Amino acid sequence: MTTIEILCGLAFALFAGTFGEYVAHRIMHAQFVWGKAHANHHRNGPGPGTGQGWLGEFKEYSISLVPVLGVLLPIAWLLGLPAACIGIAAGGVVWVAISAYCHQAQHDRPELIFWMKMPSHHIHHVYHQWHHNFGVTVDWWDHVFGTYKEMPWDRPPNPVHWRDLLDIEWRKPKSKVTQQRLQNAPDSQV
Repeated sequence: MTTIEILCGLAFALFAGTFGEYVAHRIMHAQFVWGKAHANHHRNGPGPGTGQGWLGEFKEYSISLVPVLGVLLPIAWLLGLPAACIGIAAGGVVWVAISAYCHQAQHDRPELIFWMKMPSHHIHHVYHQWHHNFGVTVDWWDHVFGTYKEMPWDRPPNPVHWRDLLDIEWRKPKSKVTQQRLQNAPDSQV
């Protein structure tokens, strides 16, 4: 087992995870799979309390991860890369955790997605974009496949602090934290 093999497996899983997320979201919008549930998700709106909470997203994404690992791990093993299997499995779980976070953050506090010019999934909901901005964790696949559509979005003037990164719904939506935030938020932020 080599550390490089493990790291390569991890990097591959993270990269493949972003692509899988993009493709899965496009498939949902084509209504081949999970179309009705996804349409309901869009009807709930873009604001705080409309995701499933990080844990709910993590569970849902993990269900999709299992068959993907069921294909990738045997391939890596047959290619003589047993250490890469560890990296692929770990990378898959890390990606699921990051993607669940990004999805919930874009519903609760889109300004937390500081690595994107605009939080594409949040914009996807706000402007009811059925054909644009499918990326949740990253937006580069939207750029590659021509589905990126820049829309007006003003980043709040206050900088994001490290402690803010934890200010999302971790369990179920509409907790007391979200209810308080909704009550205190100006109408334009809800």
